[in-house]
Amino acid sequence: TGDKLVLDDGTEIVISVLGDINGDGEVATSDARLVLRKTVNLETFNDAQDTAARVDGGEKVDVAHARKILRASVNLENAEDWYKALAK
Repeated sequence: TGDKLVLDDGTEIVISVLGDINGDGEVATSDARLVLRKTVNLETFNDAQDTAARVDGGEKVDVAHARKILRASVNLENAEDWYKALAK
């Protein structure tokens, strides 16, 4: 999350990986913690982090997102399913 892809025409695309808030390439408990902190205004997110946190495509980051990320981090939920649900 947060990496930039620059196209030949100079267009920049920022990559957001659902559930990976800190950009380390994994959906982990630390990502759920960041989302919880965001919900009580102890963290601010850039646009890429905000998109990554909204794993269900909702409009606002909330504790339900932290729960889903936490469940995925311990293999109780499949993060790949988030993409499938958003594609519908």
